[in-house]
Amino acid sequence: MTTEHIIELDDPAAREASVAGEKAAALARLAQQGLLLSGGFGVYAEASVDVTAPIAPQIESLLANIDQSVRALDEASGAIQKLITGHPSLLQRR
Repeated sequence: MTTEHIIELDDPAAREASVAGEKAAALARLAQQGLLLSGGFGVYAEASVDVTAPIAPQIESLLANIDQSVRALDEASGAIQKLITGHPSLLQRR
């Protein structure tokens, strides 16, 4: 597995949600304040864009067709999940 999308929680940039995502950023800030963590890492927020690039047009089309109903959101979510799990290059280890 490569580490191009991984950021260590002790990296100062990991404290930013726009870089590491909300959960990793919160953990990184807690660690900076002295909370003992057993190490850890986050995934760069931009990684999902890189990884899903092959199916981005289909995802964008599904998202564009969502109206205000929960049902439409649920259907689009299910369709996106099927796109991701059904695309062999997205599931192979990098």
